[in-house]
Amino acid sequence: LDKAALDAARACGLQLREVELPDWPYESLLPILVCEAASAFEDLTRSNQDDSLAWQAPEAWPNTFRQSWFIPANEVIQADRFRRRVCAMMHTLMEPIDVLITPSLVGPTCLITNFTGHPGLTLRSAIGPEKKPHAITVIGKLFDEATVCRVGAALERRFDVWHLRPPVGG
Repeated sequence: LDKAALDAARACGLQLREVELPDWPYESLLPILVCEAASAFEDLTRSNQDDSLAWQAPEAWPNTFRQSWFIPANEVIQADRFRRRVCAMMHTLMEPIDVLITPSLVGPTCLITNFTGHPGLTLRSAIGPEKKPHAITVIGKLFDEATVCRVGAALERRFDVWHLRPPVGG
């Protein structure tokens, strides 16, 4: 399905080239996300109102907020330093290209762009096996949402699946 998406991109007139991300430990950015989220909901945690949230499983946000209080400051600072390296890498990677087209939710690009601020547009590219939607993500340069939207619109017209819906009740 991703090959078909790339074929559609070529048919839209895009010149494609393969790029590779460095094999870095992108998951080490997560302490920043956890601490920022916990900080946003600090009042909820300090007042124990997080106990009233319905989902209390170990991986649920209320527990993540509580656990964040035990992340050492130096771990967050090191993660932020790594974030700056990732931002610089993405700037260099994106400099010679207009957009990056990637499978959605595969690999580290979603995590990376959440920390670098690069605009991304996820759109359905096909209806795959078992009638399930398949998607790609178009990632652009910082502050260049217009190019992302233009490419996304052209691809959406080419894919011609916007009107298809998966069966209800699967």
